[in-house]
Amino acid sequence: MDCGPLNRIREYGVPREADVVALAIKALSVVAAGGTVRPKRSRQERVGDLCDAVIATDDSRRHAVIAQMIASGIPSTDIAEVFVPLTARKLGEAWVDDTLSFSQVTIGATRLQEMVRALGKGDLGNGVTVPLGHRVLLVIPPEEDHTLGAFVAANQFRRYGLWVHLAIGQTPAEVAETVMSQHFEMIGISGAGRRALDSVRQLVSTVKLQCPNCAPVVVGGNVCSFGDHVQEFTGADFVTTSPRKAMGFCGLTARPEQIMADTEAGYRT
Repeated sequence: MDCGPLNRIREYGVPREADVVALAIKALSVVAAGGTVRPKRSRQERVGDLCDAVIATDDSRRHAVIAQMIASGIPSTDIAEVFVPLTARKLGEAWVDDTLSFSQVTIGATRLQEMVRALGKGDLGNGVTVPLGHRVLLVIPPEEDHTLGAFVAANQFRRYGLWVHLAIGQTPAEVAETVMSQHFEMIGISGAGRRALDSVRQLVSTVKLQCPNCAPVVVGGNVCSFGDHVQEFTGADFVTTSPRKAMGFCGLTARPEQIMADTEAGYRT
């Protein structure tokens, strides 16, 4: 039996207790399909599996779901950057529909964030690479409760070859001090909800006041969905949910091999 998926599971940072589960899943799937791997589940089905798993009390359930996805050939980047955000959205919709409690959604979101960290570490050697030398500051405002999107974005930037410094929960003055003390080529601020707009605007204002010659300030996250006025309201130089577009605006270059890989995989840019 091909144990390649198990090596990939270890590589991507999924807990070793998932190894036995993954091996059993692989064996059962081959037997059930008469020696061939059974057809892949649809994206919607995968998201449903992941949503159910992250709110389950049994930790091995989500490990098994991840093992199934990896064993079926889904890259860790797809899991972290496609399936995790879709699952987070599904959790949020379930809360709005009153089919999941706030505590269930909170627990699920926390586990998704842990998953992104684990997958990012395995993919990037503890999440730190500096092949191109570009440096990005990614800020999560103090009032921001939802940090999952920012961690997904950080992993994307790192995959493109950027060095990412995360500033989580710092005051505007502390962020400005960080900007003044280090050289960054992009300052990204992530905001998930409408209530984050005021804090984002304060951050942008303070940073630009203290550091008038600083790198471009880019605002991302769900706040971008509130309309064209977001850029004017926050004072940001650019507003986008696309890491590639943010990099292009700031004149930063992604690794050519990664651009080619994204194109072949059909990634949105």
